[in-house]
Amino acid sequence: MEFKDSFYLLAQMFNGYLAISLNNILGIFKLESITPIPNNKNKYILGITNAKGHIVPVIDMRIENEGPQILVVMETPQGKKGVIFKKLEGVIHLLKEEMEKGKFIEAPFSHLEIEKNSKKIILADLTKNYEIYDLETVFESESAKAS
Repeated sequence: MEFKDSFYLLAQMFNGYLAISLNNILGIFKLESITPIPNNKNKYILGITNAKGHIVPVIDMRIENEGPQILVVMETPQGKKGVIFKKLEGVIHLLKEEMEKGKFIEAPFSHLEIEKNSKKIILADLTKNYEIYDLETVFESESAKAS
């Protein structure tokens, strides 16, 4: 994982915060409609939608499926994804020095854990080959440590 000063969208996901590089974000849209996927067995994928010409799967990262219908469309190694988060906190600037002080964890998913403004933030390496909802295990293990 390369460390350099950069701007990130801070999104509430499960019981923590995920920082997504603005370089990976294609846009943020109001979710208009979702077309269900027949025989879908994935509890996180609600269906597909057209977000300003991007046909993307809609992945729900809210805990109770309540809250705003704001879709963050991002580029990942698996293609474009539309993700609904519990809450968008805004854009934060992370400095290289802050990242270097963070705790890098390689398995099961490459990510960096940082504390900033009294929030534990997960900086996921979206260049790796895993789905964003796989990060649930990272947030679950964090809440187990806290209790």
